Amino acid sequence: MMSYLTLFFQTTKDMRELVQQPLDRTDDGRYDPSLHALVEEKMKRYGDNLRQDGLEWKALGLPVDMALLTLVKQWLLSACQLSLDPLDDLVAKINDFPLLTSKTLAMDQLLESLELTAMVVRFVGLSTTKIQAHCQLLCAEYGHWAAEKLEGMHQDQLLPAKPAAKRMLRLDLQLMHQLDGMIRIMQVLHTLQDHSAGDEPFTATSDLEDTSDTYTTVETIADMLVEVAVRAVTVIETFRQQKQDKPTKSANIMIKANLSSYYYMEEALLSFADKLIELAGRESIEGPKMQRLHTMLTDLEPFCSTDPP
Repeated sequence: MMSYLTLFFQTTKDMRELVQQPLDRTDDGRYDPSLHALVEEKMKRYGDNLRQDGLEWKALGLPVDMALLTLVKQWLLSACQLSLDPLDDLVAKINDFPLLTSKTLAMDQLLESLELTAMVVRFVGLSTTKIQAHCQLLCAEYGHWAAEKLEGMHQDQLLPAKPAAKRMLRLDLQLMHQLDGMIRIMQVLHTLQDHSAGDEPFTATSDLEDTSDTYTTVETIADMLVEVAVRAVTVIETFRQQKQDKPTKSANIMIKANLSSYYYMEEALLSFADKLIELAGRESIEGPKMQRLHTMLTDLEPFCSTDPP
């Protein structure tokens, strides 16, 4: 078995090699899986030593090069910033994409890049002012796009019913997909909130500084989250009302299928609300209320099964 001392020297050697690598960027805003793979590999190799500033090594009396740890953090955060920069152009051009599927794929790329940045921030234990502001703005853009998608779903609900062969993805699956994306966005925001920009070592690094209006950004995010919630509720309520207004003579299986769709949409909405409350730090206040809602939904579940008795 490799000795701890040998592992320590191999790890620090790897760190020195990493910071010597040139930083690459993609100019088209595409998600970079190679950067993701590199970060995952370094997470396994470095453990918590970046986030804890070599605390474990210090406890063992090993010589910790704090300057090297700082350089590694800076390299990883700079790599993230380079991956975020092209996303501004991607968002600006999103309405020029000819197909809805192309827009969806582009926003999926944006979400994956944001999640990669959040993963790096957790790994190194801090963020930068510029990354904070940039990610918040991109999260807001994603949220506004999700709200537009939900509004489009609602408008489709008001149109005459299409033949089954021409229908798009089931409404409940569409809504669940949009809210799942928003839950992931809120997880990114939560990570940024938990790892605020540190005073050291990046305040002297000009390319990592930023002077964005933080208050305006937070206000924009709050408006976006409210907009998403309202439009999701509108889709669910319209679905419920339409099913009530159109009773079916078919077998019980159709009633249960509609109830099942309603159940899954409500479940997705509650998951969204849970994450929103967590982001706001109001679990102790709103937790009991949410628990009652979850219990009510759980009580409904047996009536939603389409399986034969």
